[in-house]
Amino acid sequence: MSEHVRDVVLKCAQSLNVINVLRRHGMNDQALQTVYRSVVLAKLLNASSAWWGFMTIDDRHRIETVVESGLIYTRLMGQRQLNSSRTTTTHCSVTL
Repeated sequence: MSEHVRDVVLKCAQSLNVINVLRRHGMNDQALQTVYRSVVLAKLLNASSAWWGFMTIDDRHRIETVVESGLIYTRLMGQRQLNSSRTTTTHCSVTL
């Protein structure tokens, strides 16, 4: 089971790196969040209820670390969107 978890975590880490590259190339935050949910979370959740009970505590920690990293990253994207909309709203108010 540990080998499988390592493979899944490695693939998810690679996917997070790809998401960072997409962000640097200008993909919007909403699309990045969709990619994260569609790729990373889908990999982690695929049949997880079946194999979760067979994992060691270290394996669970690895999976949880990847999920937490992704959540932090998507929160930062959401915060950036919020700040952007606030700036736009403030700019519109000032110009009016």
